[in-house]
Parts: sequence; C-alpha cells; structure tokens
Amino acid sequence: LGGVALIIAAWGGYIFYQNKQAEANGVVAESYVKALDAANSGNATQEADSLKTFETIGKDGSIGYQASGQTMQAGLLAKQGKAKEAAAPYAKVAANTAYPKAFRDMAVIRQTIIEYDTMKPADVIKRLAPMAKKGEPFFRTAGELTGLAMLQLGQKKEAGALFKSLAEDKHT
Repeated sequence: LGGVALIIAAWGGYIFYQNKQAEANGVVAESYVKALDAANSGNATQEADSLKTFETIGKDGSIGYQASGQTMQAGLLAKQGKAKEAAAPYAKVAANTAYPKAFRDMAVIRQTIIEYDTMKPADVIKRLAPMAKKGEPFFRTAGELTGLAMLQLGQKKEAGALFKSLAEDKHT
C-alpha cells in the first residue's frame, strides 16, 4: 500500500511539473509573439524593447526558444546596422551543439554574411566548407559565398566548378 501511494505521489509530481513547464513555455511564447510584433512595428522604442525581450528569451528560454531568441536578437542588431554586435549572437547559436543543426547552420551563414567583408577569403571557405556541398540545405548560399571567396583568391577553375554545380542543382 505504501508503494502504491509513493507511485501515485510520484506520478502526481510528474504531472504537476509537466503542467508548470507547459505554463512557462506559454508565457515565453506569448512574450516572443509580442516581441515579434514590436520588432516589426516601425517604432524605435518598441524595437528596442523587443531586442531586450529576445535577449532574455535567448538566455532563459527552452533550447528552441534560446536559439530563436538569439537569432532574432542578431537579426535586429543587423537591421540596426550594428554588424559587429549582430555577429556575436549568431556565433553563440552556431557553437551551441544543443541547438538544432538547422539553427546552427543558418547562424553560420548569417554570421559569415555579416562578417564577409572583414574576413580573409580562405577563412570564408573553411567556415562554409561543410555546407558548400550538394545535398546540404544551405548549399546555395554557402556555395555562392564560397565561390566568391575562391574568386578573390584567384581560384577561378574551382569557383567555376562550384558555380556550375549550383546552377545544375535541382534543389536550389
């Protein structure tokens, strides 16, 4: 009888915990949607508030909300012309292996776009090499950036082959 009571108590605790998690995620979701609306409002004060909200979500939300919050934070900073500041949240997302691969890869692409003019072409090629292959979801963008970097290095033949591959890819 004591064991049954313990199992029931444990089950009740689990249900309570799940309910609290769902409630917390609902609050974060509501904050996220409000921040999205504010970010697109055209009002500088609301955009600044949304930046703070995304920064908080990027630190305190669940894994998915953290990745999304940091990505939105970086995007808003880039929109404001703060390229150097925008690159940092993208770098965080790209480096966090707990985040989904799609978020990490997208962050690498966005970070590279922001930093492209200050990077050495060889560094661009190295950073994007895993994505600049046929069949990769970001092949088109990674391939174009890699091809441009190859041209800057005078690697015309390699760049031409990559651009040809991009043109022939049916998925891009």
